[in-house]
Amino acid sequence: MKHTGILLSICTGILAAALPAKKITIYNQGWAFVDEHRSLVLDGSGLVRFTLDNLPKEISAPSISLNSETIDILTKEVVRRPVTKTNLLNANIGNTLRLVHYAEDGSIGYSTTGLLISNDSFPIFRIDGQLVLDPPYKILFDEIPADLSNLPYLNCTGNTRSKYGDIEISYLTQGLSWSADYTLTVTDDNRGELESWFTVTNGTRQDWSGVDLTLVSGNLNFNESAPRPVLKAMARQNAVGADFMESKAAYEIGSTEDYALFRLPDPVTLPHGSTKQFRYVSAQVPVVKSYHATHSLGYGGRNSTDEPVPVTARITFSAADVGAFNHPAGTVRVLETTKDGPVFVGSDHLPIIQKEGDFKINTGKTMDVTASFTITSYEVSRRNYVNEMTARFKNVKDQPVTVEWLESLSGDWEISSSSIPWEKKDAATARMLVDVPANGAQEVTLKVTISRN
Repeated sequence: MKHTGILLSICTGILAAALPAKKITIYNQGWAFVDEHRSLVLDGSGLVRFTLDNLPKEISAPSISLNSETIDILTKEVVRRPVTKTNLLNANIGNTLRLVHYAEDGSIGYSTTGLLISNDSFPIFRIDGQLVLDPPYKILFDEIPADLSNLPYLNCTGNTRSKYGDIEISYLTQGLSWSADYTLTVTDDNRGELESWFTVTNGTRQDWSGVDLTLVSGNLNFNESAPRPVLKAMARQNAVGADFMESKAAYEIGSTEDYALFRLPDPVTLPHGSTKQFRYVSAQVPVVKSYHATHSLGYGGRNSTDEPVPVTARITFSAADVGAFNHPAGTVRVLETTKDGPVFVGSDHLPIIQKEGDFKINTGKTMDVTASFTITSYEVSRRNYVNEMTARFKNVKDQPVTVEWLESLSGDWEISSSSIPWEKKDAATARMLVDVPANGAQEVTLKVTISRN
């Protein structure tokens, strides 16, 4: 027995079926905007009642919008009555039900009937003329009541001139999500092969088929007090293909005024509980390997790290070498090729990368290049802290490296002397580039004055 069929024929007397084509727009924040069309066969003309079933369990009821050229919608009510013990009992108040005990072998050892007269906190039956509170039996039900469904449904009323009509239903729902996954295989010191995918997860109970799928990259606010006007406008702009352009990958790139859109060209199927990947871009990119160290003198400049600490290894490549558009946030996994095949060397989660920007992947800390920071002199006067520091960088690689050193400094500070050039990156940071020879070390000395004001 198909429960949705009972729901429609008994409760409403109409047939409502979803057309194959649905438009789903999925956002980074785990929300989706669904826009679908359904064909209706109503009881007749005039004032009619009809039901739209098979809605996602995670649907946001206030976001539901109905549009029809043939039906003047008067009321809509989201109904959530899942098939539970409480709901089954409540639906059968006034009915006579069969009550049984099961034997150890699973057969029915004892059977009787009782009239269910109440289910307030616990069921009350009339059995053999007596009121029995919460009897110790298993309760058998012949069928699922027509108004119970494990998925929400929408009861509507409206005026129509024809028994046939089409209706557009759109809504926000959670349970659908997507992310970008990048894999960079570094083939040598200067080249890399980038492969990337859109990863789409359907965490709802629906099997979505024939979906026109668009993915939105951006940090949207989902304020349920009034989400519909903005998202509806976005969906309609997407529907007419506004500002979409050709790309070398299997999708179309578009945009609203503020967000990037990636639309898959062919209808897709998303079974419930599934995670599917769709190719994003593949590209050969020049890469730059670099090393980065950070240190902070701390308040008053007393922070020493005499023991060597590993520095951060980073791989950078230009977004322009991937495509002239903003790239979605996601996880970048880095592989390096060796004589025995590719080896995973680290990953990083990156925000949205602007088309003029760079992918900067911090793959981890390396002990091949280390740094230590020693305060060699510390003086305090009424006005200033004066610090002298030696930083020692060690490299056990067979090739020289350059380490970017960022020193955090608080208050009003000045570097009065340094053994290498430096620049003021911002109000609280000095930046230096330290060249470290192969299988060697490099020492850098600094004298820093920090005002006590």
